Amino acid sequence: MTNAPDGSKATPLRTRALYLIISALGVLLAGYAFLPVAAPWEFVFLDTLIAPAEVPAALATMTPGQKEVHIWASWLLDLPYPLFYWGLFGGLIVRGLPSRAGMLIWVPRAAFASDILENTLQTFMLLGTDGLVGVKTAVTLLKFKLYALAALIALTALIALVLRGVRARGQG
Repeated sequence: MTNAPDGSKATPLRTRALYLIISALGVLLAGYAFLPVAAPWEFVFLDTLIAPAEVPAALATMTPGQKEVHIWASWLLDLPYPLFYWGLFGGLIVRGLPSRAGMLIWVPRAAFASDILENTLQTFMLLGTDGLVGVKTAVTLLKFKLYALAALIALTALIALVLRGVRARGQG
C-alpha cells in the first residue's frame, strides 16, 4: 500500500513534470483532433449538446456515414481526451495541493467517468437506441460542470506550485 494522498501507487509518476507536460500536450492534441473530423463530415458532436431538443434534431440530420464517423471519433478521440485531462488535472492536484488531494482528486475522476458514460450513451443513440436523450443531456451537463470544477481546482493547484517555487527561490 502507499501513503500517497489519493491512495494510488501511480502518484510518484503522476506528479512528475514530464508526465504533466505530456498530459497537457495530449489534451491539446486530442482536443484539436476533433476539428478535422467534424468539419469535412459536417456534423456537430453530440458531446457538445446539452439542450434536450438539440440531440434528436442533430441525430435526425445525420447520415449513416456521419453516425459511424461520430462513433469512431467518440472512442478514438474522446477516450484519450478524458484520459489526458484526468492525468493532467489529477497530477496537478496531487502535486500542488497534496494535503487536500485525497478529497479533491475525486472531481477529475468523476469528470472522466461522466465523459466515458456520455460516450457510451451516445454510441447507443447513434446505433439507434431511443429513450436516452434525457439521460445523455444530464450526463453531458454533469460532465461539463465537473470538468470546469476539475480545471479550476487544477489551476488552483498550479498557482500553489508556482507560489511555492517563488517562495523557495526567495529563501534560497
